[in-house]
Amino acid sequence: GSGFQESLVITQKLFKSQNDAVREAAILLLASYVSVCNRDRFSCQAQEASLKLAEKAYRDKAEGVRHSSAELLAAVGISGGQGLYSNGTSGFEEAVKICLRGIDDASDNVSAAFSNALGQIVSCTASTSASQALNSCKEGKKQGLRQLIEKPCEVFSSSFAKSFSDGKRRSCVRTMLAWKTCFHSLKVVYNLTDKKLSEVLFDSLQVLKRLDTGNNGAMLPLAQACFVYFFHSGPLELFGNAAQTSLLQEFVGVVKENVACTSNSFQIVSLQCCSLLMQRLGLVEDECAEQVLKLLLHSLKSSSLETLQQANIAIATLLSVHPKFTMEATSVAFSNLTQHSSKAQGEAALGWAYGLAGILSAVPHQELGVPERILYESFELCKSLCTKKEA
Repeated sequence: GSGFQESLVITQKLFKSQNDAVREAAILLLASYVSVCNRDRFSCQAQEASLKLAEKAYRDKAEGVRHSSAELLAAVGISGGQGLYSNGTSGFEEAVKICLRGIDDASDNVSAAFSNALGQIVSCTASTSASQALNSCKEGKKQGLRQLIEKPCEVFSSSFAKSFSDGKRRSCVRTMLAWKTCFHSLKVVYNLTDKKLSEVLFDSLQVLKRLDTGNNGAMLPLAQACFVYFFHSGPLELFGNAAQTSLLQEFVGVVKENVACTSNSFQIVSLQCCSLLMQRLGLVEDECAEQVLKLLLHSLKSSSLETLQQANIAIATLLSVHPKFTMEATSVAFSNLTQHSSKAQGEAALGWAYGLAGILSAVPHQELGVPERILYESFELCKSLCTKKEA
């Protein structure tokens, strides 16, 4: 019990030092206590005191002291975050506010440390401390805390969207790294089910719909890359084979529901994620493969060149792992390309041309391939289209 009081007194005393290294060591001393003493009766008080000291330490002129502030906040998150919920969501919101400011720090080391701290802070919404606080807090504060526990990643969504609109590329990357840290902790530390983690994933992807509505088009490739990285380093690495199969089916359902969505970013990232899943699985069941193929063929009607390119890659990936539908896909793409090119419908023809290219690019990886007649007819059609364009 006295360990907390002694640690806090020493930290507060040493933090007044004029020496940067001493102030840094003082904060790290408290962080060490907080990270290991998460079950004693003083843990909540220790974390509440940590928030106040972390705020002061972040405002310090010395880089090392600001870095130690992030370490202290990360320790609060790692130890379960009891002190974040002692007064509804106010402690949590204060910690997040410090982390978001820290992510924009001029120092890359400090920025990275606060990114990690943000991930740890948000992940502890899945801890028993958060659920216990929900049961014991005043009625007026329950709704806010319940929303936080049910939708913890809304913190990342709003932060990412703001950084995107402000054109802050590094902040977007740091926020996504925090997202990744949170996802790993939810799976490894708090043992959330794959179903719950899938919900977190799809909630996260919804932010992409907000991004296409702005005028910051130059930032879109970065945003898309961030989400693909998050998917690759999160669900793709942490989910087992059965969970990945279910996730592929969920992706098909989600994209179908959003078929009228005007967000190209959402469509592009979803197609990339489907491709990565199929590559990782290496084998797709007939029913699922048929649904994926229908979805991809529908994507060829898009007016977005980037969407068509991703559909092309996804079709090639699908037919590489499931060659059974190669002839059917070839027939559909060839027929539509012939039809639209003869009617001089250039935009529609372009989509089917991408589709046919994706299908034929998968042929060399298949044992049986397609009849030579199909290859010859495809070549002749493409040659005639090129000649028509030159004329």
